Amino acid sequence: MREDLASLAGTAKETLIRTLTDFKNEGLINIQEGSIEVLNADKLRHLPN
Repeated sequence: MREDLASLAGTAKETLIRTLTDFKNEGLINIQEGSIEVLNADKLRHLPN
């Protein structure tokens, strides 16, 4: 699944994992049993590129 998600995002698997971990630590998402729940969509939308 991580490989598929990284491919969809156009990034390396390691970068995807690091980014998701950062988002989780900031309280933007929750990851549980292979599912990603968005907790703060507004803040995610307004992150700088």
